[in-house]
Amino acid sequence: MATTLLKGVLTSGVLRDFGALNATLECFKENLPDLPDSFGGTSGGGLWRVYVRKRDDGSFEAVHHRLIGIASREDKGSPPRIMCQGMGRIEAILESARRAVSTGRL
Repeated sequence: MATTLLKGVLTSGVLRDFGALNATLECFKENLPDLPDSFGGTSGGGLWRVYVRKRDDGSFEAVHHRLIGIASREDKGSPPRIMCQGMGRIEAILESARRAVSTGRL
């Protein structure tokens, strides 16, 4: 077992500029007091779309989740934004890697 100072952050927001090559998460202003000063170090982290359903007792449950991007940089504006590589770009990279492996170039 190891102990680390690494901190995970889960925040909700709205997607801006969502497409095959890029996706940008704009953090909700209501979340700003709970967010870190910087998302530095989040490159490579997943941008997930999570669908939830409200239960009869008022609690929520996740009913579906989907990876829609990989974080690549941040904009510390107000509200902050996290810019991501879209799934089309990620799929192209994976396809290139698959071809390289199948032809023995990797």
